[in-house]
Amino acid sequence: MTSKLKELFFLITSEQRRTFLFLQLLVIIMSIFEVVGIASIAPFMALISDITLLEDDNFLATLFTNSGIDNPQDFVFYVGVLVLLLLTIGSVLSMYTIWLLTSFGQKTGISIGNRLFEFYLNKPWLYHTSKNSASLTKQISSEANRVTNGIILPFMMLNSKVITGIFISLMLLLYDPLVALTALIIFISLYFILFRLVRLILSTSGKKVSQASEER
Repeated sequence: MTSKLKELFFLITSEQRRTFLFLQLLVIIMSIFEVVGIASIAPFMALISDITLLEDDNFLATLFTNSGIDNPQDFVFYVGVLVLLLLTIGSVLSMYTIWLLTSFGQKTGISIGNRLFEFYLNKPWLYHTSKNSASLTKQISSEANRVTNGIILPFMMLNSKVITGIFISLMLLLYDPLVALTALIIFISLYFILFRLVRLILSTSGKKVSQASEER
């Protein structure tokens, strides 16, 4: 699988590779905002449920003291606005990033189909006499789209989720290492089992789809 992804990566143009790397940077920034937004909810909810936390020795109390705000109620309000702002920025950035990822994936798939079409057109006449036109048409119209929808787009989305998952895991490790490690091991084990179970089914179904596309 890794070798196929590397082959696909070097199949795209240098400009598309640069765009891909830029999008990965944007995914990291999006993940940071998502994690910060998630992490800010818990202290805010704790503050709402018990405003006397501002009288203890903790981060919120220190922030309240240094903020210059005299009224605890006003401080809670501004903290709520800040949390809402972080969540809004994270959501907008997430939507924008997903739109860019989807657009890039579709454009890359179209580019691959066009280059494949040009490759076939430039082949000599004898090449086409030994090839079934239905098979060539299938490669352009069907297989190129499957590369886009089945590999490029899922891989781009997977990258965003993996990076977000890594940041959340690091946050949980700092909070409770034992629980975080246990959950991580269970999740990875279940994912590996699921992957092994469905891999053969997906491979068989993919071959059937290719055959059906050529027959159509």
